[in-house]
Amino acid sequence: TLESGFALKIHALLCRSYVKGRDWYDFLWYVARKVVPDLNLLANALEQQGPWAGNRPDVTTAWLAESLASRIKQIDWTLARDDVQRFLPLAEQPSLRNWEQEMFLYHVEVLRRF
Repeated sequence: TLESGFALKIHALLCRSYVKGRDWYDFLWYVARKVVPDLNLLANALEQQGPWAGNRPDVTTAWLAESLASRIKQIDWTLARDDVQRFLPLAEQPSLRNWEQEMFLYHVEVLRRF
């Protein structure tokens, strides 16, 4: 489902040791479509792999927003833009100028309101 796909995408966003711009592009896609991630699936995935492995976090909307915001603040957005640019048609590439910390933090707040 879209909800499970979004949950697993969020798992990748929170747990990947490197920046993959396509993951952040997909994040924007899910938020634009108002998809609510399956928080139970996300909690199970986090318990199995990544920095939360073995320590089942209480995955609530508030926890998710705080965790995503923390991750967003660590990212080099120039790297993320450069990584995703090759996948976008030329007509969409100017939108990458908006890829800054503030834009992604805004979308986390949008997600929090679903």
